[in-house]
Amino acid sequence: MVSLGRGARLNYLADERVNTRCKWGILSVIRSTAPNSMMKVMNHYHAYNVALDVEQLKHISGGDLEFEQELLALYIEDAANHLSRLRGAISANNFLTVEETAHHLKGASGNVGLTDMQHYATELEIAARQHQAARFVVLTAEMEQILTQLQHAFSHSVDQQPV
Repeated sequence: MVSLGRGARLNYLADERVNTRCKWGILSVIRSTAPNSMMKVMNHYHAYNVALDVEQLKHISGGDLEFEQELLALYIEDAANHLSRLRGAISANNFLTVEETAHHLKGASGNVGLTDMQHYATELEIAARQHQAARFVVLTAEMEQILTQLQHAFSHSVDQQPV
């Protein structure tokens, strides 16, 4: 696999186009077709209530488990920075920045297979475009909760190496 610089990897997270998938449909398909190591990853993140499409993560990483961990670590850092940017934009009623930041999070989340985060980012992007500021706080809180759950699941997966 070609090694990309950190900036290129973050751009890849945000720029590659992916299909949005139904959370429960993914789980049933993965359960019926996934190899044992993939099931361990899926079950690990599911235990932390994180909707992770491991097929998408496997696709984007070329099946390289170490690269998957690196992508998730970069995603966590990038998402935390963008959620901080969102809070500032919401405080300033800057609809354009909210929309752009939500759009970035939507793409990055879809690329690593975080379907719930992608859903809430999509909803936030639409709300910003329609100037529905009343929805911003609730949607951002949902996204922050997902990121917190992902951070916990990721830190435990690195410590325990479930695969």
